[in-house]
Amino acid sequence: MRQHMFGDVAAAEMHALDMPNAWDAEALFPANIHRAATQALESWITAQDAFSRKHILNNFASSDGNGDARAGAICASPSRKHPDYYYAWTRDSALVVLEVIAWLDDNKLDYMLKDELKQRLDDYVEFTRHLQGLKNLKYGLGEAKFHMDGTAFRAPWCNAQTDGPALRARAILAYAQHVIKQANGDTTRAHELFALVRTDLDYVTKVWMHPGN
Repeated sequence: MRQHMFGDVAAAEMHALDMPNAWDAEALFPANIHRAATQALESWITAQDAFSRKHILNNFASSDGNGDARAGAICASPSRKHPDYYYAWTRDSALVVLEVIAWLDDNKLDYMLKDELKQRLDDYVEFTRHLQGLKNLKYGLGEAKFHMDGTAFRAPWCNAQTDGPALRARAILAYAQHVIKQANGDTTRAHELFALVRTDLDYVTKVWMHPGN
C-alpha cells in the first residue's frame, strides 16, 4: 500500500514537470494582482523611508534646545530604561552619519532640508572634537559610549570598541569629501575635518592588532 501511494506521488510530480506552465508566474499571479502588490510595496517603502529618516534625525541632539544633550550627540535610542540606550556610541553614531551624508546626494531633497542635514553634521563634527579632547578615559578614543551631554561614561559597564574611531574617521572623511565638492576648491574647512580624521587614525594604527570588540 505504501509503495503504491509513493508511486502515485512520483507519477504526479513527473506529470507536473511535463506541464510547461505548471509554475508560470503569470498563471499563479495574474498581472493585475502582481501590479497591485507592487504598487502597495512601493507605497510602503516610500512611507517607511520618510518615517525612518525622520526618526534618525530625531536621534541627533540639536543646538536649538534639548537641555540634557550636547549638540551633535546621536543617541542609539531615545529609550532611557528597559533598556537604557540613551547614550552616544562612537560606532553607532558614525554609521548613522555615513547614512545621512549619502542623503546629501539625493537630488529630490529640497535645499532647506539639506541645510538642516549639514547643520546636524557640523554639530556632530564639533561633538567629535569635544570627545577627542576628553582626558582620563579608560580606553582613550576606543571608549564605547558617552553620555549625551558629552561627559565620560564611568558606570561599571563599559568596554573598548576599537572600531569606533575607524568608523568615525571614515564618516568624517566622507563629509570632508562632500565639503570639498561644494566649496569650489576651498579646502579650509576640509583641513579642519582632516585633523579629526588624523587623530582617530593615529589611534587605529596603535590598536589595530590588539584583540577587541
